[in-house]
Amino acid sequence: MKSLLESRTPTQLLWIIAASNALVSIGFATPYVRSWLGHRVSSSQNLPWIVALAIGFIGTLLSEAALKEGVASEQWPEALLVTPRKLLEHPAISVLGWSLIVASFAAIAFSRGHNIGGAWAFLAPSMSLNRVRASLRPPANVATNRGLLSNPSKPLLSEHWGSPPRPFSD
Repeated sequence: MKSLLESRTPTQLLWIIAASNALVSIGFATPYVRSWLGHRVSSSQNLPWIVALAIGFIGTLLSEAALKEGVASEQWPEALLVTPRKLLEHPAISVLGWSLIVASFAAIAFSRGHNIGGAWAFLAPSMSLNRVRASLRPPANVATNRGLLSNPSKPLLSEHWGSPPRPFSD
């Protein structure tokens, strides 16, 4: 699966991440709604939702890793990264991220104390969104102040390394 993801563009990886997060949300939300409504189901009836959850998590993590590695290794030209960066920096995406967090708190509040797993239906996509936004950020050009760091590559040396600590003197 990893080789399939390496040949994808950043936009295609974003679509795969979105679809995988939908599977994760369905995997968490379905048992939550069933327990909230008071339906008792057997383990075999939960198997499809557990499989959806597992496939969603695996797809999300592998796609996020491929996106992060591709951006870090400069696999794609900047022209391919402009659209996903613009999309994820849009204010509506920030509102979506905060809305997912608020919805997770609402799921906990309305869980009646017995099943707070529904909160993960909202928290998992929110955390994924934050990871994707962080991996797509352009690298910051860190300016160093040469007055503070005369030679940042010079190793630290001490004549006292390895010697036992000395007591404080008055």
